[in-house]
Amino acid sequence: MTVYIIRRAGDDSGLCKIGFTSNIQRRMKDISIGCPEGLVIVREYDATRQFEAKLHQALNEHCVSGEWFLLGEECLAECDRLATEARTYQHYRIDVLTPSPDDEYSENIVLETRFYLNELVKREWRGMGDTQELARDRVMDRIEIPRSYGFRLWSKYRELNDVSGEAYRSMRLAYALTLRFEGRLNEYQAKFLKTINRL
Repeated sequence: MTVYIIRRAGDDSGLCKIGFTSNIQRRMKDISIGCPEGLVIVREYDATRQFEAKLHQALNEHCVSGEWFLLGEECLAECDRLATEARTYQHYRIDVLTPSPDDEYSENIVLETRFYLNELVKREWRGMGDTQELARDRVMDRIEIPRSYGFRLWSKYRELNDVSGEAYRSMRLAYALTLRFEGRLNEYQAKFLKTINRL
């Protein structure tokens, strides 16, 4: 089950819809019928309808109409905080699918590898009609790591104590090469590419 926050593509007003679905791909297609410019997923939580209601209640003063809210960065941060709080008290399971930028330099190999996967998935996502799951599967196919491994790293990362060397190296290499292609290669990834003779 998914609690989602979406907005219209190209709309920087902060107008977002907070909803709940058992099938995010089908729901996006349904909503996009009345939205020719396309939709962007702002947040996606693995959660129950009660969490959706909790977000609606917490953001009530920002409600425009029904499930539509004007949300700035502070409001989105509050949604993430509530998701973390809900996970802590385990009223229902929540997974915030947006790793922190600090995870790139984490001493935790699982978080660092998940960061690379998330960055690759963001670049692979093709917009309306695509899903994070399909984008993730394409990334895993391209780097020749089993899709099931990508799913575990994406959704079950709290249960993982370690990551295989092959998965870590493949994702980090793909990310570093992507940064180089984009002209955004940082010192950390440049050193990695030199180490493996890819510069």
